[in-house]
Formats: sequence, C-alpha cells, structure tokens
Amino acid sequence: MSSTAPIHYDSFTEARKSLKRILDSAEDGAVVSIERGDRVTVVTDRDRLRDLLVHAVPSTARVIAEADAWVILIPDSPFAAEGQTLDDALDDLIENLRDYASEWPKHFVSAPNHAGSWALVQLVNLSTDEALREWLTSGSE
Repeated sequence: MSSTAPIHYDSFTEARKSLKRILDSAEDGAVVSIERGDRVTVVTDRDRLRDLLVHAVPSTARVIAEADAWVILIPDSPFAAEGQTLDDALDDLIENLRDYASEWPKHFVSAPNHAGSWALVQLVNLSTDEALREWLTSGSE
C-alpha cells in the first residue's frame, strides 16, 4: 500500500535517484516536491491536476445560435469561433485555444494582459479535444 504523505527532496540529485518512487507517489496522490536552488517544483498526476484546473477555470463560454451559424465566445477573452453547426464552432474554438496555448510560452507568458492565463493554458495542454469540448459546454445552458 502506498502512502500519500508529502515527499520532499532537497536536491535534484537526490530526486533523480528516486524517479520511480516520485512517479509512483504522484500517481497515488502524494505531493512530491523537489528543491533546486531557491526554487521548489512539484510533481503531480496529470488527471488530478486537470480535474483541479477544470474547477479552477470554469468555462464561461456562451453559445449563440444565429440564423445560419453558431457562435461561441468566451467573455472577457480574445476567444470566439463560428461554424455552420455547433460542432464546427466548437472545433474552431478548440483549435483557437490550442493555438493560443502553443504560442503562450513564446509570446504571451510575459505580457501583463495574459498573466492570468497560466491555468487556462495548462488546462488546454492537459486535455483531449473531447475533454475540452465537454469543458466548454459545461457552463452553457
């Protein structure tokens, strides 16, 4: 039986010797931290982190049915998409979110008006297209 007690490594060298334990512990839900200089990094399970991000970044996407198109927008953000069907609009929005997430580390990470986007970017990166579709439509009734 694995323990979910927090585990801390005082150095990268120490952690490197215990990679299997680190991964097993993170998968079991333990908080595993690794100190490197004045920084501490945490290793965690992808699905647990994604579940947390889904709750931390609730979808505010709004779906609008027009006469000949569907529009989806995320208020107070640059994200909007349009399609002849709802699925087309969702596909377009997911593509826009993926493009943003891939460009974020290169162009947006230091921009003050994008500083709050870290959690969204991680949510996009940790999600399948289907999971993003479900997240996007979870807030629109």
